[in-house]
Amino acid sequence: MADVLLTAAVWHRPRLVSAARWLLAVACLSMAPSTGGEEPPHLDPDLDSPDELRQPPPATPAAVILDAAIGPRQGFDGEALGGDVSGRLRIWGIAVGAVLGGEWTGRLYDTDPDNVYLGIVLGRRQRTSDRKEVEILAEVGRRKVRVYRGLFEPGTRWITLPYVGVRGGVDWETGRPVRLCGGFWLVARLDLEGSGVELATRGSFFGPSNTSFRHIGGLSLLVQLRIGSEIILGGG
Repeated sequence: MADVLLTAAVWHRPRLVSAARWLLAVACLSMAPSTGGEEPPHLDPDLDSPDELRQPPPATPAAVILDAAIGPRQGFDGEALGGDVSGRLRIWGIAVGAVLGGEWTGRLYDTDPDNVYLGIVLGRRQRTSDRKEVEILAEVGRRKVRVYRGLFEPGTRWITLPYVGVRGGVDWETGRPVRLCGGFWLVARLDLEGSGVELATRGSFFGPSNTSFRHIGGLSLLVQLRIGSEIILGGG
C-alpha cells in the first residue's frame, strides 16, 4: 500500500508544483494595488504626508509688526493726504497695537482742516501659502481737528472727535527672522460726534479773509500704500 501511495505522489508531483505556482501568481496579482497603467506619484521623503503639500506654512507664535502708510483721504469734511505709523504685536493670529497719524490738506488757508489722530487696533493677521499676510483690524480712537481762524487772529482752535473704524490690508513679506513687508491699506473711519465751526478762507497771503460755516466730522475713506517689517519673536 505504501508503494502505491509513493508511486502516486511521484506521478502527480509535477502537476502539484504547477498548480501551486498558479495559485501563488493569482494571489500576488490580487494583492497588488491597481495603478491604472500610471506610475505612483513621487513623494518627497522629507515630508510626512502629501497633505503637507496643500497646507499653508504654520503661523509663527509671536511677532512684532511695524509699518508706515501714506495715501489720499476723502471725507465728508474735505480731502487730504493721510499718513500714519503703526505698531502691533501678533500672538498666533491675533494682532493688537496702536496707530498714530495725521491728514494734511496742503493749503495754509482753507475750509478743509488738518488733523491728527491716535487709535488702538485689534484684529486678525493671517499668513497664506504664498508669503502673503492678510490683515483685518478694528480701530477706535480720537482725532484732533485744527481750525485756523485767520492770519491776524491769535490762537488756533482744536476740536476733538472720537471715532471708530476698520482697516483691511494685504502685504507680501520675505526673509526671516526680520521679514520686510510691502502692501496696501483700505481704511474707513466714522466720527462719533460732529461739530459746526466757522473756518477762515483766504485766496492768497495778502488777499481778503472770509469765514464760512462748516460741519466737521463724518465718514472718511483712505487708500494707503504701506511698507514695514515683521520681527519674529519665536517659532518658525
